[in-house]
Amino acid sequence: MNKYEIAKEKGITYDPITGIIYGVKGNPINRKTKDGYINISIRKDGEVYQLYGHQYAFYIMYNYIPKCIDHIDMNPSNNKISNLRDIPKKQNHYNTKAKGCSYDKNMNKWHSYINKDGIRTNLGYYNTKEEAHKIYLEHKNKIHIYE
Repeated sequence: MNKYEIAKEKGITYDPITGIIYGVKGNPINRKTKDGYINISIRKDGEVYQLYGHQYAFYIMYNYIPKCIDHIDMNPSNNKISNLRDIPKKQNHYNTKAKGCSYDKNMNKWHSYINKDGIRTNLGYYNTKEEAHKIYLEHKNKIHIYE
């Protein structure tokens, strides 16, 4: 029996519409990893099993675990089944990369920046990756016009 079946047997439930995973007592499981993924911990026969919420959700719905599960909106806590998809690992890597921006966990925002002649210029912090990348592209286009 795999750890997903053990969790199911123990009474861990999943709502595919809301993406919420409920513990044995019916309370939502909100414990997260440092990267923001829902973390499920179960015990059986003296063993402790750790599961990611998105993997458990995918398993419950499709009865298998793909090599890579993509959170379409890039929110690792959003486990709605409509937000999860099986994709090649290489494609998932591309989804996380957007030139000119990166996520700043301390600020809880997307940092936009541009490099020119070895100098990095800060373009600000934004709520979404798309906003940060858009600002980068606007500045990139300005630089190329004047070069």
